[in-house]
Amino acid sequence: CGWIDYIVFPPVSLPVSVNDIDKNNISLNAYPNPFNDKITIDYSIKNISDINLTIYNAMGQKIKVLTDIQNQRAGKHTVIFDASNLISGMYYCRLKTNNEIKIKKLMLIK
Repeated sequence: CGWIDYIVFPPVSLPVSVNDIDKNNISLNAYPNPFNDKITIDYSIKNISDINLTIYNAMGQKIKVLTDIQNQRAGKHTVIFDASNLISGMYYCRLKTNNEIKIKKLMLIK
C-alpha cells in the first residue's frame, strides 16, 4: 500500500459558454403576491420585441390578454391587472416575446 501525492484529472469543459450566461433578455415580476383584487405586473425587455402578456387560470384556460403589442420598445413596462371579478385561486401570468417565455404564479385571495 502506498501514498498518492497527487491525482491528475483530465480537463473539463463546461456545457455553458460565456455567451450563454446572459440569455435572460426579459424579466417578469408581480406584486403584491398574494393579492386581493389588483396586482401590479412589471416586465422588462432588453431589446425591441413583440409582447404578449396573458393571464391563465389553474386549468390553463385563458382569462385575459393584458398586453399584445408588436415592436414593444426596450425597457421596463407596468400593467395593472384587475381581478375583482375572479374567484380566489392560483393564476398564471405568461409573458411571451419573440425569443422567450416567462411565467409567474399569482395567488388571488379574497
